[in-house]
Amino acid sequence: MVWKVVRGIYSFIAVLIICVLIFIWFFILSTIPLIGLSNTPVESFSIRLWNRAVFRLFFAKLSVKGLEGYDPKKPCIIISNHQSLVDIPTVYEVFSGPVKMLGKAELFKIPFFGWALTAAGLIPVDRGNREAATKTIELTKKRLSEGVQIWMAPEGTRSVDGKLGAFKGGAFRMAADLNLPIVGLVLNGTKDVLRKKSFLVNPFQQINAVVLPAVSMADVGAIDYKQFRNYFKAKFEETLADIS
Repeated sequence: MVWKVVRGIYSFIAVLIICVLIFIWFFILSTIPLIGLSNTPVESFSIRLWNRAVFRLFFAKLSVKGLEGYDPKKPCIIISNHQSLVDIPTVYEVFSGPVKMLGKAELFKIPFFGWALTAAGLIPVDRGNREAATKTIELTKKRLSEGVQIWMAPEGTRSVDGKLGAFKGGAFRMAADLNLPIVGLVLNGTKDVLRKKSFLVNPFQQINAVVLPAVSMADVGAIDYKQFRNYFKAKFEETLADIS
């Protein structure tokens, strides 16, 4: 009973601080492009500073394997499984290169918040609109030409129990169309910190991350994006089982 009360108070304070930090973070990210510092060490430092604040507030520990083969300067699409909102700071903590994520188009329509997302160079995705999908591809090409790596979550939504959901084809189709390699990031433990549809934080959790080698369709002998997707689904299932 006492722990539930303490946890509730702690969660309220931690989430409140995170909300304030998010507001400050997006203000900084939306200001950086205005002074010509997009995709620079200044932007990377501001992101990493926010990541560290989140991990310290949640008293979370992060273990990363497989980074030795990662090239922060090589254009690629990064994909990860999606267990929690904590995946976001985890991805940005793992990868040192300039990374921009694709987010739901609805988020970009929120006053101020959506403007900050756009100014920070994030990319809106509207799955039900073909015209918008074409714009997403063009904007992605633009970001890639700027030396940015693109992050997507092929499951499309957070897992309730941490199990791997079905992979949608968007990331793999995009990689095929743009002739880009994909870097996989397998996460486990973020769900234990903050579960879907909950604001109760579980502190002192261990988060494990495994970076898979960058591979193209040709590298794995895939003849279409569907085979490419199936290759990564199998790799994610195998790796997730190893770190669970």
